[in-house]
Amino acid sequence: MMRTALLKFSSCQYAWMSVVLGVLVVLINSDSTSPFFYIWTLDSQIFQYMGYAMTEGKIPYIDLFDHKGLFIYIVNAIGYLISRDFGVHLLQMVNLALTLMIWYRMLDGVDKAWRRHFYILAAVLCLCIYYDCGNMSEEWSLLFVSYPLLAYHRLLKAEKTQFDRKTLVLIGVCIGVVTIIRMNNMAPVIGLLFYCLLRAWKRKEYGYIGRAIIFIFVGFILPILAASLYMGVIGGLQGIVDMLYSTFLFNVQYMRIQGASSFSIEKYRYLFEITLPILLVLPLIKKQPERVVPLLFCFLLTVLTLGKSFYDHYLITFIPVLVASFACLDYYKFRNYIIIPLLVYYAVELPTSFDERHFDTHQRQADLEAFQILISPIPEGERDQIWNLGTGYLFDVMKANHIIQMNRMILYFQLNVSPSLFEMEAYKVQFVKPKYVLFWTRYPQNYNYISSLSDYTDRDGNPGMDADIQFVKDNYQRLSSTEWGDNGELVCYKRIDP
Repeated sequence: MMRTALLKFSSCQYAWMSVVLGVLVVLINSDSTSPFFYIWTLDSQIFQYMGYAMTEGKIPYIDLFDHKGLFIYIVNAIGYLISRDFGVHLLQMVNLALTLMIWYRMLDGVDKAWRRHFYILAAVLCLCIYYDCGNMSEEWSLLFVSYPLLAYHRLLKAEKTQFDRKTLVLIGVCIGVVTIIRMNNMAPVIGLLFYCLLRAWKRKEYGYIGRAIIFIFVGFILPILAASLYMGVIGGLQGIVDMLYSTFLFNVQYMRIQGASSFSIEKYRYLFEITLPILLVLPLIKKQPERVVPLLFCFLLTVLTLGKSFYDHYLITFIPVLVASFACLDYYKFRNYIIIPLLVYYAVELPTSFDERHFDTHQRQADLEAFQILISPIPEGERDQIWNLGTGYLFDVMKANHIIQMNRMILYFQLNVSPSLFEMEAYKVQFVKPKYVLFWTRYPQNYNYISSLSDYTDRDGNPGMDADIQFVKDNYQRLSSTEWGDNGELVCYKRIDP
């Protein structure tokens, strides 16, 4: 009876620890959704803007185009409906608290409670290093990447070799959800499943392999069907086609063409930080092959999806694998001499992740005032006729002013990724003929960037202008302007009516 009470207390304690840590991590790190801080971060602004537009009746992919999956836009829309100021922030806390609960469950074989807390703290510090201002696709994928690793941990704990049907379906659902967030985030789960099916093949469990593939596929297709049904209801067949094109075909083209940031020693140092716990468990490969080998599969497949260049926040998907490797460390007699230095290292490294952030609480107000000056000549009734060829960093102030851009493309450079998308969109401005066009320039003395409409290049990077830029230059005149960003200018052009 006492043992049962202790177990209940322990579970409750870990749940509260997960909630507290989840709240603290989001409060401290998620500057892009925080009601207390303000920071320019492009991806999060796009997701929040898309969510806001959905609450105003706009259809994703049809009215506004971006290449992430539907799930992340729906989450941001729900957050906006909960509260304009902290709704998304709150959902992030819930997501991370649930993820941390799973991580604690993955460590339930660790014999000392204090060591389990140390492992979780090390993982949380690592998460803070790569958090990148919050509301990123990798963050929303964490819960669904972590569950399959927990399911495998439970399989080993029960001394079984085969997942039951319910678990296989749930793993499939996790893969499906991550797929409609961002495809390459599911790499750790695919690595785990590849190992499990390979092991079953080695044991000649062919019937189980067939059943596993069927049930995983059933789970996988459920969120895809749900997303397609939703898009079919609000956007018809075009909504379904555009969603599937954006989530799958365009994303593949984007990953091939759009390189992330270039090679740097700093990035590979980060990768080493993630790799270190994996390297530490390698000596256990003979003693605990069923634990160590799947981690290697997860790790290697995730590295392959990174490619030669990557953004730091991509490394977030490694962290559930990191937690699983911490569980293996408990088989070492000298485990305390591993985790404590690692914990200290992450704590020392953490401040460097804040170097490029600016916590200027007055900046957002300054941006709002500058934007209001820019659009002040535009009558209230005509502000739904703005075509945004400016910057993605406008989305926050446009959302605050209840303005949804006329043009479908959220980011103009996305046209350069897909020839078919370019053909569909490049000449659209000539037919829509918006009354106002916003354009952002940076002064050339500090940036090798666009300094005027005439400096724009075509989709292949050659000197010259795409047809819509040429159309704006020929048929619009400068209406107003304001300073914007670092040494930049935001300009509003008005159509010259005959």
